[in-house]
Order: sequence, then C-alpha cells, then structure tokens
Amino acid sequence: MYPHKYTVTISSGYHTINVWGREDGVLLDKFCITKSGTTPSDLGGAMKREINNDVQATKVTIRATEDVITVGESTILTAEVEPGDVTIPGVTWSILSGESSAYLDEQPDGSVELVGVKAGTVEVKAASKQSPGVSARYTVTVNGKQGVAQGVFLETDGSVMHRCPDRSGGQRVRLCEGWSDP
Repeated sequence: MYPHKYTVTISSGYHTINVWGREDGVLLDKFCITKSGTTPSDLGGAMKREINNDVQATKVTIRATEDVITVGESTILTAEVEPGDVTIPGVTWSILSGESSAYLDEQPDGSVELVGVKAGTVEVKAASKQSPGVSARYTVTVNGKQGVAQGVFLETDGSVMHRCPDRSGGQRVRLCEGWSDP
C-alpha cells in the first residue's frame, strides 16, 4: 500500500501543482521537485503515518435549573464535556423519549430550554460533537396544570344549578338554574 511513487514531467515556466486526497486523514509525506529529472538518492527516511492529536471527549454531564416543571413552564439544560480542551467542543441535544410532552429550544450558548407542553416524563440526551459515543441522559418530569373544573353542578335549596357557557362569545361564566347541554 505504501509508498506510492508518481513521476510527472513538466515544461519550464510557472505551474500550479494541486494534490488531493480521497480519504479523510490522507497524508502527503514527501514531495520532491528536481531540475535534473532524477530522483534524489536520500528522501529522508521512511514514510511516517499521521499522528492524531485530537483531544477526545471522555465524559458529558447534564445539569438542569429544574427537574420537575408544569405544562407551560421550562427548564434550562446545560452540558459540560470533559476534558475542557476537546478538539471539537459542544454537544448535540435530542429527546430520547417523551417527545409529545416537551420540546427543546437550542440557545446561542449551547444550552437548551426544555418547554413542557403535556404531562409526562421526558428523557433528554447530550452527545459530544467530538466523540458522539460519549453522552449523558437526563430526565425531566412535566406535571399537568391544575385547571378549573368543567360542568360544575351546584345544589341550592333542592334546585340544580349548572355551569353555563356564555353564548355571547365572552369569557364570563353564568350559573343557570335548570340549564342543560343542547
């Protein structure tokens, strides 16, 4: 496989020589230009393979401002990647389960806001951009809102009172004696 040797003869003058690699991590170890057309006897030793100096992620930690929220509320999730000097910093956020209960809104600083939309449990994952196999999971509980009871019946002096819709389209609620749903 190694070494590949190519000889190209060009005329005198100014030329541009482009060298491309078809694979990530291709290494050009030696490039020799001679005036005589002969290959020098000493090309500087054996070809060396590229050494990867990338700093890989070893751990991801997620923190949240709140572990339990209510529908309509949110919590901010932040992720820390260790070591702090990874070559490609940051994480990719995703919801693993409970996507119908919340959504993620990515922030410019790399954190995410998890917004609750329906009661349930949401499991979130943060994976290192440098080393996607290094990740962390975090669970947030979304509780339902405490709402106003619908269809209220009140008994006063033996008569039944029902909660009636405001037929004018307004927001008020009237209590009507003997009213029934059409």
